[in-house]
Amino acid sequence: MAAHLAQKGLQATELLAHYTSDRELARAISEAGNVYLAMFNSSTQLDSIYLPSSLIPWQVPGAYAKTMNNPKAPLPLLAEAAYGVGLAHIEPDVSGVIHDYQLFFRHKDSLYLNFSFQAALDLLGTDQMIQKAQPASLK
Repeated sequence: MAAHLAQKGLQATELLAHYTSDRELARAISEAGNVYLAMFNSSTQLDSIYLPSSLIPWQVPGAYAKTMNNPKAPLPLLAEAAYGVGLAHIEPDVSGVIHDYQLFFRHKDSLYLNFSFQAALDLLGTDQMIQKAQPASLK
């Protein structure tokens, strides 16, 4: 295709613009069929909240979840092309050190997963989670 475009007299900058657009990236993401994109909680109030269709809400009663009031997704064109989208919001504790990575995030009445956990569950073919009773030694 590049040769065809070059034959039409397009300059190098026009070729670069053609092959580096968000549309072209979305096409490549879609064709790969295995790309996960991350989103985060914005520190500023968003005018509107967009949740990609591939962001899967989970029902896990009793699961501890960090509340996300302003989830910020990737560009809709890219998010909808991705196989999956998950949250990757990592915050250090008061000492400035990151000690853990949240598995569940709550937005309104739904729970969402961090993107690495979502990818692992997809690889395992898991579509539901059942929280078992916690052993007495861990309470």
